[in-house]
Amino acid sequence: MTPDDADLSNELAAYYRQVLVTHGSVHGASMCHICGVARCPDWVDAYDRLAAAGQVMTESPPPWEPFRPGRKR
Repeated sequence: MTPDDADLSNELAAYYRQVLVTHGSVHGASMCHICGVARCPDWVDAYDRLAAAGQVMTESPPPWEPFRPGRKR
């Protein structure tokens, strides 16, 4: 992956997020329900591209606050 690959358009990021959903494990089966393998190449590629671009893996933010060491509530 080159630095140019790290820049994703909004449409491409949305496509990769959809690949994560489509090729993700179903009901904790730990394997892709389309490909039938534990480390689905399509899922891994989409995950890697989103991570390299600094994109979140879901369209909506997580329901929790980020961890900040030393911060008390």
